[in-house]
Amino acid sequence: VLETLARCFPVSENEKGYRMLPDYLRLLHSDGVTLEMADAILANVKANRWSAANVLLASDGTLLQKLDRNTLRFALQCSAATICGEEV
Repeated sequence: VLETLARCFPVSENEKGYRMLPDYLRLLHSDGVTLEMADAILANVKANRWSAANVLLASDGTLLQKLDRNTLRFALQCSAATICGEEV
């Protein structure tokens, strides 16, 4: 996702040499992120020379109550997106 965003938005480099999205843009991952998943996500981000500051991680109810979007057997999912002005 970061690479796709980099094709559509300006990317800069921080003082440590990692790539940064513009200040108005970040990537949110919040669907049941566990501590193990967070470690894996951030390791991948770092390995691809992206700054961890580009990524927001949230655990929703998973860590506290073991609830997720399937608890009520309901999910609302996006079926279209616009990337670089093109509908996909």
